[in-house]
Amino acid sequence: MFRKTLATTALLLALTSPLRAESLLRIANDYGYGAATTMDPYDSIRFWPTMNLVYDALVTLDPGGKPLPRLATDWSASDDLRTWTFHLREGVLF
Repeated sequence: MFRKTLATTALLLALTSPLRAESLLRIANDYGYGAATTMDPYDSIRFWPTMNLVYDALVTLDPGGKPLPRLATDWSASDDLRTWTFHLREGVLF
């Protein structure tokens, strides 16, 4: 009973505490790579399981390899396939 009350109290405190600018986000990562040194997904490819919790992809692939929308709602390629244009979902910043 004590543990349940303690857990409930901790949850209520977490939900009602105001967020502060100095708040710290801690992410547990046990992939054997050591501590992440950046949150830049380009520089953190070895931390992709953690980065997937923070960032989303423009598109994803279905089991047959067909691209499906994620952040992008629509995309097109130039005739030479060297330039791609992606249209993002409303409210998304890239």
